[in-house]
Amino acid sequence: MKDYGSVYIIPVTKKSKVEYLASNNLTLTRFDIRSAAAKRWRVEEYHRGLKQTVGSAKCQSRRSRSQRTHIFCSILSFLALEKKRIEEGITWYEAKRKIMSDALFFYLKNPFISLPHASPPVFRNTSPWSQILSTTVNGFIQQFLLVIHL
Repeated sequence: MKDYGSVYIIPVTKKSKVEYLASNNLTLTRFDIRSAAAKRWRVEEYHRGLKQTVGSAKCQSRRSRSQRTHIFCSILSFLALEKKRIEEGITWYEAKRKIMSDALFFYLKNPFISLPHASPPVFRNTSPWSQILSTTVNGFIQQFLLVIHL
């Protein structure tokens, strides 16, 4: 490469597709370059998983302290996700769904935050459609609560 010095480029075939790896260290062997690329790819997978599964990139805070806390909590969540993934041999997304499902089931079975009991919502509109909607929604809630208490 002009103005940058010599570069060692090796072709790598993956699934009938040729990719190229480059290094400016001319003393490295093909094996060294490929193993370094494989290690770097694992880091890329980690960052992708961190962003997509636990929302590390979704912090909307402007304060650096809040951003650091968000990143720390994201990494802790990702570690729990990774532990579950390795233990059960499933994907990140399956592990996330399973963790959330288990937590929701546990909380609904044993709620530790007591909510004040409120009367069912009253619709001000007295049209037949609003009465049907009210009956359907209340029936659904009652069936849902019945299933939870089983």
